[in-house]
Amino acid sequence: MTETMEELLARIRLLMMKELGLQELRIPSGWNYKQSGKIVAFVGKKRALLQVSTKLSKDQAEQVLQRVDVEAHPNARLASAGWVTLYVFEEAQLPLMLDWVRKSIKLICD
Repeated sequence: MTETMEELLARIRLLMMKELGLQELRIPSGWNYKQSGKIVAFVGKKRALLQVSTKLSKDQAEQVLQRVDVEAHPNARLASAGWVTLYVFEEAQLPLMLDWVRKSIKLICD
């Protein structure tokens, strides 16, 4: 049985808190995730798409945006600061998403 977007969103939220130990903060457009008081990721739902935005280094962002196996775009409001948005369609993309969030944590909090 295929997960619904709502089920996938619930799993992403759980992974962010349990696996990565992030603090969750509900905002009108989704959720902010913080570590050490700093925002390291945004998760939201727009139409039928789940969006996960993270801050990446310039090199990491360029590599991600050139990939053909995922849908990713510079974040509409924070692209100049290195934020990239991944659109999550299926469970198979969760390891990639978690990797991006880990890189964001390292970049922002270290």
